[in-house]
Amino acid sequence: MTGSYYPLEDALRARKTTITGVIERDHGKEHTVFTGAPCAWSQDRGATHTLYCGETEGRFGCHGRGTRPARLLKTVLYVGTDEDEHGDIVWEKWQIRTKYIYPNHP
Repeated sequence: MTGSYYPLEDALRARKTTITGVIERDHGKEHTVFTGAPCAWSQDRGATHTLYCGETEGRFGCHGRGTRPARLLKTVLYVGTDEDEHGDIVWEKWQIRTKYIYPNHP
C-alpha cells in the first residue's frame, strides 16, 4: 500500500472539487467529504470520495493525516475503516443528512 499525505487543503488546491458537509444521523457529528479518492490504492478498491477527519493520524497509512476513503450516496456514507486479509477496504455504513454542498470549489 503506497500513497502520500493528502490533507483537505492540498486537495482543494490540486483540483476543482465538490465539498459536501454531512451530519451523522446516529451521533450528530459533522464531517466534510470531498470528491475523489484519497489515493490510487483506495480508488482501485471503490472509493469515490474522501472523508476529512481533521488533523489526526488516519488508520490507513496511505491516506495520510486525517482522511479516509469514502463512498457518498444521497443518505448514506460508506467509510473505509480497515483493510481485510485480501487487501480490500472494510466499509462502515453511516446514515447521514447533507448540510451543505459547494460544487466545483476552486
